[in-house]
Amino acid sequence: MIATVTEYDASQGATMNDNRTTQSADAMGTGWQTSIRWLALVLVVVVASGILLPAVLSTRSRRLPPAFFKIRDIEVALGNYAHEHGNLPFDERGPTFALYKLHELVDAKNFLLNEGSKNVPPEWDHATQQLRGGDVIYINQPISKFESGQIVFMAKPKPGEKWTWVGHVFGGPRSASFAMPPDERILGSFRTVDDFYVVGERLYDDLASTHVVVGHSWASTSSCDSAGVRLMSSEVAGRSMRYSFDNDRLVRCVIHVRAGEITEEFETDELGQITAVRRTPENWRQLLGELEDAQDNKGSR
Repeated sequence: MIATVTEYDASQGATMNDNRTTQSADAMGTGWQTSIRWLALVLVVVVASGILLPAVLSTRSRRLPPAFFKIRDIEVALGNYAHEHGNLPFDERGPTFALYKLHELVDAKNFLLNEGSKNVPPEWDHATQQLRGGDVIYINQPISKFESGQIVFMAKPKPGEKWTWVGHVFGGPRSASFAMPPDERILGSFRTVDDFYVVGERLYDDLASTHVVVGHSWASTSSCDSAGVRLMSSEVAGRSMRYSFDNDRLVRCVIHVRAGEITEEFETDELGQITAVRRTPENWRQLLGELEDAQDNKGSR
């Protein structure tokens, strides 16, 4: 009786061991299959990335012209120089000598901005200590107060075109358009946040009082009225602005606020830059003040 039970238990144990061995083998096989599947998936992702990434980078390069990156490098060099010396590069002998002060900070080839230009590639002339070649016009003034909107260099305009590349110290690369082909008179002017060009720092600060709300960004749209007059509308922190143009020159801006309406009439030069502004009604500061008070009260709740 005892022997029979023992024999039965041994047989049962052998059967259980066989089952466990089979299950273990099946588990190992399933694990290997899962690993192979994941490895195949990783390989597919790697191959797809290798194929698609160059195309994505190429598309981005097409969107951003080479001049954009060149201007950015020049601006970084100017910013670093200004940070170290307290002013922008200046030399009484001329702008090419002033720009030579950047020779350790930026490649000379960046100073050729117009694509397709036949100019000789720029180079640093260490013998005479100046920049040779290129198509950049530099302001060459000992500027120590750096406004992000001030234009300090530009590409030489192409014949007949109304736009050019302009650069700032901390303002970011820009492609600027004007009412007529631009010239060196735009150097030293300022670009406002709503993309207009202003002659003089005082007027630039004055326009900022009505067109800038610190900590808020712009949302703008462009259109034309029934007479074909170009319009532009902007919204920023409770202010609604509607701009009117005449032959691509800004002539008027109507600012709508909760307390009323402010009208700005602009005078511009032949380049389309703002040289003066006249506002109505006379209590326009009070209207803006009431808007700001309302915003402060709303923010304190």
